[in-house]
Amino acid sequence: MAASSPGFFTEATLQALEPREKKYVKSDGGLLFVNVHPNGRRYFFFRYRFPARRDVTQSDYQIGPHGKNPDEWSLKKARAERDRLREILRSGKDPRTTKIPAPALVAVEASSPCFEKVADDWFSSLQGKLKETTLTDYRNKLENQIKPRFGESAITAIKRSDCLTFKEEIAARGAMNHSDKCFMVLRQIFEYAIDREIIEGDNPARSSRGSKSEHIAKNYPLLKWEEMPEFLSTLSANIGHGNLITVASIKLIFLTAQRVGATIPAQWSEIDWSAKTWLIPEERMKGRRGQGKEHLIPLSEAALKILNHLKPITGSSDFIFMTVRGKSTGHISKESPNSYIKRCGYEGKMVAHSARSALLTFGQDVLKENFDVIDRHLAHKPAGKIRAAYDRSTFWDERKSLMEKWAMLLCSNGLQV
Repeated sequence: MAASSPGFFTEATLQALEPREKKYVKSDGGLLFVNVHPNGRRYFFFRYRFPARRDVTQSDYQIGPHGKNPDEWSLKKARAERDRLREILRSGKDPRTTKIPAPALVAVEASSPCFEKVADDWFSSLQGKLKETTLTDYRNKLENQIKPRFGESAITAIKRSDCLTFKEEIAARGAMNHSDKCFMVLRQIFEYAIDREIIEGDNPARSSRGSKSEHIAKNYPLLKWEEMPEFLSTLSANIGHGNLITVASIKLIFLTAQRVGATIPAQWSEIDWSAKTWLIPEERMKGRRGQGKEHLIPLSEAALKILNHLKPITGSSDFIFMTVRGKSTGHISKESPNSYIKRCGYEGKMVAHSARSALLTFGQDVLKENFDVIDRHLAHKPAGKIRAAYDRSTFWDERKSLMEKWAMLLCSNGLQV
């Protein structure tokens, strides 16, 4: 390879870069850049377009931290790496597909297992303990984000700075919530390794005030009470021209205040007509897999009326909200309720999950019902570790009364069953 191209920096001027309140970028020229973090750390990266056209979004190839240690990059080494990457670009290849692990990620002990092996063992340990949807989410983050970065590295060689840089790169794309979740998965893998004495010391992906992104969680939208009658009337009049099964699913969601993921796959076998109950199995309850805790719902007369209307239509199927479109699930899509609500003109104002907020809010403000009764109906754990461990109350009689009062309130304000 030719001698490394000169740039704007010297080691002295690079060392002299002062940290600021927020991280900032300086160019060394020739597509080599330095990211200066508030803690004073400096990281080299290569910014390029592939293919090399102006209409293509720029990508950042992280080279590594600046420094003199074996696991860091001097200015000379970073420029040499920049030149190597430019040669790859000239050959018509994307540098990301030929990535060489940075020194910090090279195995430092022959006896140390690679990160990918530990990550796979961790993932295997979760089987049967979490919902399939959660496992799929973890698998996607592992295969698409985490393994490509750390997979071949010795797990003992991965430092906290590597983990933080990884998280910051994702957040820099505007995916702050995603960066938090990837970091959470990374943290769990290292916890697994620490528990099994594969690594010692602190978790390099541990959570801290500085590691949290600026992502602000958004609550589900909810109309004001005085706006609810119009929404319920719109739903009952089928303004969105939905099929009967989809509209019925939304009505049941609002009457029972259960999650979409628990309601849409509901089966007729879960309904006890004589007891007027619906038993949701634990695998469809959020965070309950493997705990032996299904959730029993008292059904109001209005809810039973909806089910009675559906029985002649979908009763030949296992699923209450069956699909006639031949989907592999056998039931309508979990996205169908929200798609219908959007078509009714309520995009950004209401979603199907708003039914839970509606019960908790209007159940207290309008019906004057007890918070604990509503909260238990929503299957929330009691607040506080001690209470959660010892409070086994179900408020069953109170919940039955709550469901009847709630149904009467909705039906007297526009909902037709």
